[in-house]
Amino acid sequence: MIDKIGNSHEELVDMIDSIEALGMLPPEYFADLMVCIDTHKELITPTKVKVKREVELKEYIFSFEGGGWNTVWAKTKRGAIKKALKEYNDNPESSLSVRVSSISKASQKDIQTACRSFY
Repeated sequence: MIDKIGNSHEELVDMIDSIEALGMLPPEYFADLMVCIDTHKELITPTKVKVKREVELKEYIFSFEGGGWNTVWAKTKRGAIKKALKEYNDNPESSLSVRVSSISKASQKDIQTACRSFY
């Protein structure tokens, strides 16, 4: 019966109060009816849906303390710093040391300029 009623939650509660006041609602059914009303309220109340935003990977360029450069792909600058440090500073096989202050988002022009050092 409740799911066929399109009334608001407050209107349903008012109806129940009126029925109870007239003595037409036995007390043992009141709790069950309140559960139905609460369920109805949950169904008609709009819920916010969190939309997880997908962040694109960006290319970050950086230089090494002794000279040279490289790039890493990460979602954020903080992620690029962690990735570069893990790959070079924390790697016992690498003698390179990342200059953290040089890490920045790489534009096409930055990559072209860095590649000129090979010619």
